[in-house]
Amino acid sequence: MKGYGLIIFAVLATVAGAVTAVFLINAQDTISTQDATISKHEVEIKGLKSEKATLETNKADLTQKLDSTTTTLRSTETKLSDLTTEHYKKIAEHAELMEQVAE
Repeated sequence: MKGYGLIIFAVLATVAGAVTAVFLINAQDTISTQDATISKHEVEIKGLKSEKATLETNKADLTQKLDSTTTTLRSTETKLSDLTTEHYKKIAEHAELMEQVAE
C-alpha cells in the first residue's frame, strides 16, 4: 500500500504542476496583452503631447496677431474719429461761408 500512496502523491503533484503551468501561461498572456495596451497608450500620449505643443504654439501666435490687430483697430478708430471731427468742422466752416455769401 505504501507504493500506491507515493504514486497518488506523484499524480497529484503532476496535476498541480500542470494546473500551475496553465495559470502561469494565462497570466503571461494577460501580461503580454497589458504590455501591448500600455505601449499603445504611450504612443498615443506622445502624439497628444506633440499636438498640445503645436496647439500652444498656435495659440501664442494667434494671441500675438490678435493683439496686433487690436492695436491697429484702435489706431484706425482714432484716425477715423479725427477725420470725422475734421469733416464736421469743414461742414461748419462751409455753412458759415455760405451764410456770409448769402448776406
